[in-house]
Amino acid sequence: MSTTATKEQTKEEHIQEEINWLAAEEELEMERAQIRWEKVEAAQRAEEEKKKKKQEEAVEAEKEAQRRKREEAAVQWQRSGQMASSMEAGLSTEPEKQRKKKKDKGKGKAKEVEEDREEEEDEEEPSWPKKKWRIDKSGMGGDLDNDGPRGGDNSNNEDDDEEEEEAPSEMAEVLEELKELRRESAEMREEVQKMTEQQKRMNTRLKAFLAEQKGEEK
Repeated sequence: MSTTATKEQTKEEHIQEEINWLAAEEELEMERAQIRWEKVEAAQRAEEEKKKKKQEEAVEAEKEAQRRKREEAAVQWQRSGQMASSMEAGLSTEPEKQRKKKKDKGKGKAKEVEEDREEEEDEEEPSWPKKKWRIDKSGMGGDLDNDGPRGGDNSNNEDDDEEEEEAPSEMAEVLEELKELRRESAEMREEVQKMTEQQKRMNTRLKAFLAEQKGEEK
């Protein structure tokens, strides 16, 4: 084999090695891009699961708050009913005791007894309807001296309001993180596409170079 042929063969082998190296480099870079892409997708899935879990927890918290409110309302209503029954029983028995006591004093004082009874009834009647009206008006019972439907303690309502304010804030943060991950995913896809196009151009130039070399040999 002549020296010229040996040189040409060595040159072709070198070019083929370059092509093989570029192909291996391209494959390695594609694998790296795929790994990065899988990481981005995994992060997106994790954020979506986190968002879904927070939504479910918020719904459960709201249900629990509503359940507590219903239980508290039922207890207050029961207490107000018991209080009203006790007051009605007391008001119904007290005039009867006084009438019996006054009748025992004799028939000579019947007129005086009747006047006293009427005066006492006049004093009692205005106070009872007003208190009873407060109970009925509230719809949920509570302190008779408080015009509110459940008395003056609103600590439970304030806690519920704080929970409702925190839930939207957490949801906004999750949505913002999800948008950021989607943006990174789009950038990653664009980068992979650019690398693929660059590799295609390199392969085209190599093919043209090889064709040119073969033409010179002829």
